[in-house]
Amino acid sequence: MEAAGLAVGVISLAFTVFQGCVNGLKLLSTAQHFGQDADMIRCLLDIENYRLLEWAEEAGLIGQGPPDPTLQWPLIHDILQQLSRLVNDAAVLRKTYNLEITELLPTDVSAGVVADAAGALHLSSLTQSLARSKSKAMKTKSTALRSEPHLFKRLRWAMVDKDNIRRLTDDIQHFVVRLLGFLDTANRRGVKAMYESLLRHAISASETPDTVRTLEEVSRRSVTADDPDEIRRLARVCEVKLKVMAVDVDSSPLNGAAGQAANAPGASQQRHIVPRGRTAGAALKKKSMLLYRNNGRQLAADREMATYDSQLVIVEWKTVEKAMEARLKYRVEGLAVLLHAPKPPSFHALHCLGFVQDRGKFGFLFTVPSAQGGTSNPTACNPQDLHSLFQESSLRPGLSSRVTLAVSLVETVLELHTAGWLHKAICSQNVLFFLKDEVGRLTPDAEGPFLVGYEFARFDNPLEVSDKPPPDPESDIYRHPLATADIPRPFHKTFDLYALGLVLLEIGTWTALASLLLEAAGVTIEQNDGSRNLAKVNARKQDYLDGDQKGMIMDRLRFSVFETYVECVESLLKGVDVDEEEPGEDPLTLLEHVLQKLQTCQV
Repeated sequence: MEAAGLAVGVISLAFTVFQGCVNGLKLLSTAQHFGQDADMIRCLLDIENYRLLEWAEEAGLIGQGPPDPTLQWPLIHDILQQLSRLVNDAAVLRKTYNLEITELLPTDVSAGVVADAAGALHLSSLTQSLARSKSKAMKTKSTALRSEPHLFKRLRWAMVDKDNIRRLTDDIQHFVVRLLGFLDTANRRGVKAMYESLLRHAISASETPDTVRTLEEVSRRSVTADDPDEIRRLARVCEVKLKVMAVDVDSSPLNGAAGQAANAPGASQQRHIVPRGRTAGAALKKKSMLLYRNNGRQLAADREMATYDSQLVIVEWKTVEKAMEARLKYRVEGLAVLLHAPKPPSFHALHCLGFVQDRGKFGFLFTVPSAQGGTSNPTACNPQDLHSLFQESSLRPGLSSRVTLAVSLVETVLELHTAGWLHKAICSQNVLFFLKDEVGRLTPDAEGPFLVGYEFARFDNPLEVSDKPPPDPESDIYRHPLATADIPRPFHKTFDLYALGLVLLEIGTWTALASLLLEAAGVTIEQNDGSRNLAKVNARKQDYLDGDQKGMIMDRLRFSVFETYVECVESLLKGVDVDEEEPGEDPLTLLEHVLQKLQTCQV
């Protein structure tokens, strides 16, 4: 009994010290006079505060559950005390880091700095982005803590040295990582996943090069032994996004007076900073005279095999109206940079050599996978799109292979959205494989899947020019109802998720979407007259997918896959409300949850 009481006392003390750590980190984060590295420092401090709160919930210090009695609370208490001294003791900051912090007098607070009646300081755009990325549950954890009176103090840095303050943030991270080490493997993975999600959301929402550059450095500096690969991968996404932001847009209307206004101090950050000069995008423009198409093979309406400078390539053509050519040129360059840059294994896309411009068209040049790229003969390569593989139901791969295929596509869309891009044309015709089986079977040695069809992809920004694909009944059935309404809505991430859900529906049943819809509508093969029937069926698509008549399609899916897989498909088809996104219910979070659930189905 005495031992139990002692344990409770230690946990109570640990909570008190933990609360001091959280409040101290908040004070440091909101202190003024950080200098030019304010975004970086605040971001690092906010992230460690975030991870500390996540640790506390898993340990049971805050949240619904009781404290975990199996943890070594005396050691935890000691580490929390060291962290508390680090963030609350001005003498420690002065002696160990040569940093001077003083209380800010009311007369020193300049107009416009106070954000609300409580006196919370105005945060940088990056810190606001991180705050927006936190889920409602995360905010609840923070506000559930008792606010100490000293939290309403205002601090300022009287003496700041960049190297020393980064050493301070490294030491804060060290203590937080030590606390995380007390958790069991499953709980550590949970905190790691939440942290990755926070970074991913901030990267996706970032709209200026300075913010992305800061997030890149934050990602690299926050790599730990527990999570090196994922965080490094997010840092690489930042690197690619920076290159895309640096495309040459001299021909864009924003490079005139409007461009200068967009870059003026205090201007809205909805638009990227407009750079000038030759960039990585312009450098990827290739010579059209070296593209040889005569011995090519047509793969789709705008996709063909060809050779460029004696190298076998796949060309995807984007037709552009003359009036739009100058405005869309920068997007073509940005997309080429995105697809040319080194990709993480989870971004399943072909490598882009660059692009050519030829008579009102831009052609993206993609290399074929290395195993088949040693020849310049298009007939030696066997690319097949996923839609064509559905035609032979007898060649359906096993459940494990189909789940792995679904995981690969969800990973790719997640990476694309994290980089801040919308695909806008996800369908099974735009999923490519390179088969080695002459029969056309999807065997384990096939290379793929590769998500292709980026002709209409654009940066996820409401001010971007949005060109729509031409009407086509076979591809229109993958489009979100709001995108095909009489007054279509601007494209949204959730529209990509909807199309992805339909492709996962096809993969689960190994049946083309058109066939599923026509069957649900009672149209037999003899009655089918192609595009006309598809257009009619598309008008009632939602009835077949989520209305009273959805049983046939969803029951068929349930017969073919795990119930978890069905739930993932339904989640993607439902998506999120494009008008009223709730915290924690945004498209990126939904994709992350779907990916985690699908990965549990893999055998």
